[in-house]
Amino acid sequence: MRAFLVLFCFIAVLVLGVAMATTYTVDEGETGVILTSGAISGEAASGRHFKNPFFDDVVYVSNRAQTYKFENVQAYSLDQQVGTLQLSATFSVPKGESKTIYSRYGSIDSFVSRVLSPRTQTVFKTIFGKTTALKATSEQDKLLIAFKEQLQTSIGDEVVLESVQIENLDFSDQ
Repeated sequence: MRAFLVLFCFIAVLVLGVAMATTYTVDEGETGVILTSGAISGEAASGRHFKNPFFDDVVYVSNRAQTYKFENVQAYSLDQQVGTLQLSATFSVPKGESKTIYSRYGSIDSFVSRVLSPRTQTVFKTIFGKTTALKATSEQDKLLIAFKEQLQTSIGDEVVLESVQIENLDFSDQ
């Protein structure tokens, strides 16, 4: 009788564990990228879903707006003034692009380090180099509009660039 009770408890725990492993929840503001044996097989919207616990896995990609800051960026203006500043870029991943971001980069952090960070600095230095130090401070709105447009073109349509900011613009004493 005791062996039967132990066996019953073991089977109950095993069944409960498998049952819990077959469901997953995708939070609002995220997309689940479904992997079947390591290959992308689909996307899951927010809510509770079922999966095969032995073959399927789910990777979550945030579709919320995220801001990344780039500190101590140095750029030369048209009149050879060195400007030191902090840039920030706010972007989001459209729900339909989550699979693309995962397949190309593996994560949003990898996208930021491989694409957004270097292109943000390169595009800004190019835009900043076409204006004088005086215009950079007095016409900062125009500078930001040009910067945002060229950065969105540079990073592509995989993400939506919501805003860019220039903070703490400081010129050298030369």
